[in-house]
Amino acid sequence: CDNTWLSEMCGQCILKIRYFNVQGLANTMWAMGKLGYRNEEVLNALCKASMAKLNGFDPQALANTAWAMGALGYMDEEVLAALCKASLAKLDVLNPQDIANTLYAMGKLGYRDEEVLAALSKTSMAKLDGFKPQELANTVWAMGTLRYKNDALLAALSKASIAKLDAFDPQEL
Repeated sequence: CDNTWLSEMCGQCILKIRYFNVQGLANTMWAMGKLGYRNEEVLNALCKASMAKLNGFDPQALANTAWAMGALGYMDEEVLAALCKASLAKLDVLNPQDIANTLYAMGKLGYRDEEVLAALSKTSMAKLDGFKPQELANTVWAMGTLRYKNDALLAALSKASIAKLDAFDPQEL
C-alpha cells in the first residue's frame, strides 16, 4: 500500500476525528491494524476519541479496536484496560471472534488482567462450539503467552480443537 496515500488519509483523520462515530473509529483502527500501518499521532487521536465514546462501542468495535492495538504493537494501557472492562459488560453478546480478538490483543501487548481473563475464559467455555480453528488457536496462544492457567478451559479448548482438527490450517496448528 502507498505510504504517501496513507499519510494523507491519516492527516485527514486527524482533522476530522471529532466527526467520527463509533463505527468510524473502530473501522479506522482495524484498517490500520490490517495494513500494519502505525502512525502514532493518528493512533493517539483515535484512542482519545474512542475513550470519549466508549459507551457506544458494540462488542465488535471493542474487539476490533483492541485487536488493532495488538496487531500494531501499540500499547496504551488505559485504553486497552477500558476496552477490556467494557467487554465485561457485554459478555452475553460477545461472539467467539470478539473473545479471541480481545485475548489476542492482550497476549500481543502483554496485558494481564485477572478479572478479564477469568470472565473471557468462562464465556469462551460457554461458546466453544461456535469457535472456528483460528479462534481456538488464538485463544490458546493468548492464554499461553499470558501464562494464564485455567485447567478447565485448557481441557475444553483441547477437546474442541481435536474435534475440528481437520479444519485447521497449518499456521493454526
